[in-house]
Amino acid sequence: MSYLRSSLRGVKIPGYVQHARYCFVSQYRGAHSFNSGSQLASVNDTQEQPPIGGKWARPPNLNTRKKPRIDLLASDDPVRNAQRIEILAEGNLLEDAIKFVKDTPPSKLSVPVWNTLIKELCKRKRIRKAYKTYIEMKRRGFQPNVYTFTTLLNGMAEGNITDNSINNAKALVESMDLSSEIKVNPIHGNALLKVCSRADDLQSLKQAYDTFFQRGRLVPNNETYTTIINSCARHEREGFEFAWKLWEEILDVVAEQKNTTNDGYKYSTSRYDSNYNKSELVVDDLLVCAMIHACKNADETEKGLRIVQQAYGIGNNSVEQIFHLQMSPKSLDGALGLCIRSRAHQLGVEIFDKAITKFPEMKIDIYNFNSLMKIYIEANKCRNAIDVMSTIRARNLVPVRATYDLALTACRILDEWGTGKKFFEELRAQQIAPDEHMLNMILGLALGNKLGDARRVFWLLEQFEVLFNETEPELKNVNFVKSLLKAYEVASEHSRKAQEFERWNKRRIYLKKHLQQFLPETSAEHDARKRHSNKEWRYNNKVSEKFR
Repeated sequence: MSYLRSSLRGVKIPGYVQHARYCFVSQYRGAHSFNSGSQLASVNDTQEQPPIGGKWARPPNLNTRKKPRIDLLASDDPVRNAQRIEILAEGNLLEDAIKFVKDTPPSKLSVPVWNTLIKELCKRKRIRKAYKTYIEMKRRGFQPNVYTFTTLLNGMAEGNITDNSINNAKALVESMDLSSEIKVNPIHGNALLKVCSRADDLQSLKQAYDTFFQRGRLVPNNETYTTIINSCARHEREGFEFAWKLWEEILDVVAEQKNTTNDGYKYSTSRYDSNYNKSELVVDDLLVCAMIHACKNADETEKGLRIVQQAYGIGNNSVEQIFHLQMSPKSLDGALGLCIRSRAHQLGVEIFDKAITKFPEMKIDIYNFNSLMKIYIEANKCRNAIDVMSTIRARNLVPVRATYDLALTACRILDEWGTGKKFFEELRAQQIAPDEHMLNMILGLALGNKLGDARRVFWLLEQFEVLFNETEPELKNVNFVKSLLKAYEVASEHSRKAQEFERWNKRRIYLKKHLQQFLPETSAEHDARKRHSNKEWRYNNKVSEKFR
């Protein structure tokens, strides 16, 4: 054994081997460290006990283990310094990486080292610190390259937006434009557009597009148009005019790209940038979805349905199909939204059926069925809306809160208590918290046209008691408060025990006071409320005599 120790002297043993040796030796010593005259524990003891006079070995606390020390001394190799920054960032030691670059002499730094630090800062959404690092980089005499600008602009486009985000992004692109070694490409221009779009500044977005894309410096692609049109959709009518102008421009470019002969596509002079780079505009599903969304928000449903026919060949057969695109659940939901907005319910059902037939590979999601149920309800076909729930289960889709809301609304219109109760039990089993509109629908079913059956009301109020204990309701919907007040009145009148009456009557009085906070009060209403209070006293007195 001594020979083995001497032979291993100076050899570095891995940490996990040392830890295993430590645990074994500690347990061995603890099991054999007895005082004189001590006895071993009984063999028949079922519970493991420490030896008499001995102590268990204390295991090491793995949670408080010190972090491995990383050498922060700068190397003469810039590649190793950049790798050191990545290791620090991956170990959640980004502040140490910042300090490492700050304390390192300029002779041991390089542009890749700065780029690595900027990349790690952008990856963790610390855009402001990344931009300050870019300023510090130039101050210390390092010239940013194209990778620096690309990383920083993409980080600004995907990170948190601040008040200076647009100005900083413009300053970066202008610095690239002034450089003779760096050329601005569509990636940088699209990143600037994304920053303006996320800041919801439509004017800055238009200005950036006119500056870099309209004057022949950059060629817009499908990402360019998608970013701008999505931003225009949020501004409804004001944004639609600019979005429609871009859509007409897209149609002109596609018409120019199409060759009259059968030898493919040709490029027009408008698709060349200042560097004589040519590119082809490819219209995809995301671009069409953005334009449909813009038409829907601006109430331009006819133009939106025309785009649906041009892109997917579904809808108005009199319109020529220009693009042969594969429809997606998002584009189908946009087309159904146009039908809902224009109240073209029959057309919406036809579009849904044709989409299933023409695009069998499309995976229809639950939101498409929600739109279909809404179309059926607005078309006064609530029975069809309820039948959609069976189709949803057949496709193994999971209903969401909006699905049950529409199903309960259809049951309320048809006055089907049994089906509505089943849907309510399903959503409770899925731990979906219903909102006040959904509670008002099921409550209306329980009350019915003639205040319904008291057994329904008792069952539903017991469900509400459990629900209100889980999530405290805000009670801001006046219609729901009124319906709930009626339910408590029914429960109070049909209570057979004094304890039940006190329980429901107490909640009824509280709701009546709560309802008065929402309703305006005039002098006539004040007199009516006084008469109502006297009537309330007579009601309580009459019901209390019932249980004497």
